[in-house]
Amino acid sequence: MDGCFILFFYESVQLYLLGRGVFCKKRNKLLGIDKVCCKIASSALNSLNEKYKIRSVKKSRMILMDPEHPLRREFKLLPSRRRSLLPRCRTIRLKNSFVSAALRFLNEL
Repeated sequence: MDGCFILFFYESVQLYLLGRGVFCKKRNKLLGIDKVCCKIASSALNSLNEKYKIRSVKKSRMILMDPEHPLRREFKLLPSRRRSLLPRCRTIRLKNSFVSAALRFLNEL
């Protein structure tokens, strides 16, 4: 099989799984599959973390632009107007949620 086809197929499956929220649950398995695909296609892929970060930032910017989005109220700015206020997370589940991760990524920019 052609290496380009394998890369295209793998990236489409990877993006589907990221969209379904599988990233946090099965991260180690996906990283193992990532290594195997790189060896088969003899090419480097963007890291799974990088793809997740890019998609999260893009989605959070879309939420910020839409005043009627239900998650818009979760994105609060600090008084300095440079950084976002991170929610208090008492559980790992909340800490790994989309809102917490997206706010962390936005604050890194």
